[in-house]
Amino acid sequence: METGDIFKVYFKKHVIVSDTDQYWVVENDNGERFLIDFFQYKNYGFEAGKSIQVKVDKINCSGKVFLEPVHPFYEEGKKYFFEIEQIIKYNQNSISVFVVDVFGNKIAIEYHKNENEPVAKKIELLVIGLRKGLPVLLDPVLEKQTPFKENEIYSFFVADKIKITADDFFQLEDKFGRIHLLPAIFYKKYPIEIGKPLDCYIVSIEQNAVLKLEPVHPVFKLGYELELNFIGNYTGDEYIGRRHKLYLLRDDEGNEFFMSHRFMEGREIPKRINCRIEKLKKGQILVEPI
Repeated sequence: METGDIFKVYFKKHVIVSDTDQYWVVENDNGERFLIDFFQYKNYGFEAGKSIQVKVDKINCSGKVFLEPVHPFYEEGKKYFFEIEQIIKYNQNSISVFVVDVFGNKIAIEYHKNENEPVAKKIELLVIGLRKGLPVLLDPVLEKQTPFKENEIYSFFVADKIKITADDFFQLEDKFGRIHLLPAIFYKKYPIEIGKPLDCYIVSIEQNAVLKLEPVHPVFKLGYELELNFIGNYTGDEYIGRRHKLYLLRDDEGNEFFMSHRFMEGREIPKRINCRIEKLKKGQILVEPI
């Protein structure tokens, strides 16, 4: 199973953990079960026994699969009119506004502003994705400037390094002149230089086509196979280790790699393991056993 896969699931039951923590248990044709947040999709009309199409939105470091159900109204790649609920700010050539979707959810969006023309009550926006029950929106004027796809590699120009509050960020410029921010703290060991290009994976595309980026590792690429030394449980708390149970592995040169506990559950762990690089996250390398 990979990010972007689409398949059918069947609703088995509604599970109540607490007043604020509730889920639907769903099952695919292979008998695999997943959880779908109850509150994020409360307007979708789900009920036990029903079947729907879902898309794998992401798979986290622990192997948890996050599903995005097909929206009952919006379809990716189509344009719809959204009512402006509030104008947040007037910019030089655009306005920052809150629009509301068909279920009344408020979504912040940037929209172009025509000089000397009043702002319309409804604006046409392009749905470029769906995430957690919300349409991901874009001003259609920018459609040709956002030809990006998640999980693919694109080249960016490192324009500058700036400080926002107490944190440093690299300003990455795409070929259309749009700026995207990359937290510098995760990539101290990467040879990122101002004035040079940087290849990045598109991790996700957010509202207004803001890109969440992961630089391509300077040495280790996705899919590489290598033999690693098993060290033990990862006890640090930096970055990915804060929320996930991971094993620490090293190659013979001392480079660190991480593996989710799920891969070795119920198995004897050898001192050396043949692995494949599965994912890069915040500058750290996650592997899976071959």
